[in-house]
Amino acid sequence: MNYQAQIEAYLSANQPNYGVDSIGSILEFLFWNYTEYNPIYDETIRGEFRELHELFSYLTPQQEDRVFNVITDLCLKHQQLAFREGFRVGLRMAEELRGIGSCP
Repeated sequence: MNYQAQIEAYLSANQPNYGVDSIGSILEFLFWNYTEYNPIYDETIRGEFRELHELFSYLTPQQEDRVFNVITDLCLKHQQLAFREGFRVGLRMAEELRGIGSCP
């Protein structure tokens, strides 16, 4: 068995503990820690949410909560996707700079 297969077998048998049950990968762990110390919920975002609250003022509080849950979940998914894609772009750039990947 080659070294990579041994590592994969070890990781399959010994699932890593990232400290939080809902975190399933190191990249997700990095994302949550990055956002913990570099919050994006600034005054611009708060202003946009205030505007949304005004637009949905005709809804009952329960209906508004449902709409906002969908919106915030969607925003979080897009933020996570952008974070992961940023890593991929950085890795590709590093490969290209080292001459591993193809450069245009």
